[in-house]
Amino acid sequence: MKFLRLSNRLISQAFIQSVQIMPDKYTIHLHSTGLDGFVAFGSGILSSNNNIICVEKDTDDFDVVQKWIGQVTCTSLKSL
Repeated sequence: MKFLRLSNRLISQAFIQSVQIMPDKYTIHLHSTGLDGFVAFGSGILSSNNNIICVEKDTDDFDVVQKWIGQVTCTSLKSL
């Protein structure tokens, strides 16, 4: 199993759903690990946990994520 190591956490790459790339920060969206809510008599409310990690520019973690993104193999939508 591969992990992305930041200064205060290890992130399993298998749980990374998407990464929003902006000039001054990266926002890492993780897969939800559970649901909250209730159901009664055929109706109710369900919501998932939103696990988001923001990595700001001018930190060591920003450089780590930037290097990791450079190593990710991507498929262009044009080639599909």
